[in-house]
Amino acid sequence: MQSKVIGFLLILAGSLLLLVWLGLVGVADFVSWPFLFFLLGAVLLFFGFVKKNGSLVLTGGLIAALFLAIWGKASVQGWPGHWSILLALVGMAVLLHFGVTKNTNSAIVGATLFLSGILAYPGITELPVFAPLTSAMHKVWPVLIIVLGFVFLTRKG
Repeated sequence: MQSKVIGFLLILAGSLLLLVWLGLVGVADFVSWPFLFFLLGAVLLFFGFVKKNGSLVLTGGLIAALFLAIWGKASVQGWPGHWSILLALVGMAVLLHFGVTKNTNSAIVGATLFLSGILAYPGITELPVFAPLTSAMHKVWPVLIIVLGFVFLTRKG
């Protein structure tokens, strides 16, 4: 357990130092309430993984996703401010929950939210590799969420 805590702290510290070194964030930006709540979510997420506690992973992931989006928009240069980034981050949190619980519903919901967030982002259509696919999907991504809703309404159990 001790080596995992040290590993988590080294990854976190290295990531933050990299952001400062690249000039994307100032040191003073780390002293803000959104960043502190993001850290709280990251710590909960870490301990959820260590303890294999799906509820803790989901709670920590959602807190980290929400406050990462808030902090990133306020503090990180070049952070995309579109709402779809939050949707993709929430989808990643649910996929992390799936990683611990192996619950099929988590995988479906997480993948749908993540893909919807990515496809809803306006800048995705500018990528030449994905442009043919995303130009069509960018217009119909809400259908993914509607279909997901019908899947859950018609499932037994």
